[in-house]
Amino acid sequence: MNMIAIEKEKFEIPLSGRPIALVCEDDVTMRELVGRVVGQLDVDVVLAESAQHALDYLENNDVALLVTDLRMPRIDGLTLLKFARAHNLATQVTMITGYATVESAVEALKCGAFDYIRKPFDNDELLCVVRRALEHYCLKRENRELREQNRRYQE
Repeated sequence: MNMIAIEKEKFEIPLSGRPIALVCEDDVTMRELVGRVVGQLDVDVVLAESAQHALDYLENNDVALLVTDLRMPRIDGLTLLKFARAHNLATQVTMITGYATVESAVEALKCGAFDYIRKPFDNDELLCVVRRALEHYCLKRENRELREQNRRYQE
């Protein structure tokens, strides 16, 4: 597992070429825990301490998975979700929150979240959700590539 923390506005991160999982959580202990759980998958994990750092990273990188807290200072997880989905429809977003309400869950799912998990969560539950999200991401990319190949063959 390759895990890298983003702590500055500008960053150069050498990764392995595997899918990237971006974890955005303002609480350092929770951020590291989520990073370790997600890191059990065959992905490179990038840890962002703020939504602004995550936005900057999303703007310049192809991210397969985004796991983000819902409530954070300045920019919330829903704003991050909307940006991620607008920037790359294939990015699969999982919301985690200690302030779960039916309304926030419905809003997150309407905005395109893959799933919504309440804190405290079971590590196995989180791993199962992000594994399914990664599979969904891979299927979407494969589907897009096959459509492009099909289009080229028809020309």
